[in-house]
Amino acid sequence: MLKVFSFIITSIEDKTFNMHRLVQLVTQKWLIIEKMAKVRAEEALLILLDLYLYGSYKNREVYNKYLPYIYAVLN
Repeated sequence: MLKVFSFIITSIEDKTFNMHRLVQLVTQKWLIIEKMAKVRAEEALLILLDLYLYGSYKNREVYNKYLPYIYAVLN
């Protein structure tokens, strides 16, 4: 349903998706209400940490794509 109304747009080439800001806000609010925000933030940080720890300089472009997400999780 979210794709039908263009709230989520997927890219098959690089296996990514863009989520509309309203969907992000509703999801964040739901996580806070369910008292799951901290747990999910920690999980996200561990995933991103694993990506950076075992990466190499040649993957710099990929790392740059993830920087905004790292900042968002840290905030």
